[in-house]
Amino acid sequence: MRVFNLINVSTCITGIYGRSLLLFVECKLRPFTCPTCLKSYTRKSNLSRHQRIECGQEKKMVCPICEQRFYYRSEVKNHALNKHGIYLNQLDAIERQMQQ
Repeated sequence: MRVFNLINVSTCITGIYGRSLLLFVECKLRPFTCPTCLKSYTRKSNLSRHQRIECGQEKKMVCPICEQRFYYRSEVKNHALNKHGIYLNQLDAIERQMQQ
């Protein structure tokens, strides 16, 4: 027997758009659950990525400005742009200077 986790069950039952639409949009089934942290995913590949990179792992990507840590390089780039106002090419230049 498979166990499914439902997202946002309260909005599935009531809502201004009607029950059938909300059931389709809001109640996504998440049948793949991490046995370590109990996060659930809609696809097995997403669970595998979570287990390989995130769950129980150290955040390996570091912002060269404030040293905040992230799991993915894309998160560092978004952080640098939103928090420090630095774009990708500027961030790469800073990283190269720090490696020298």
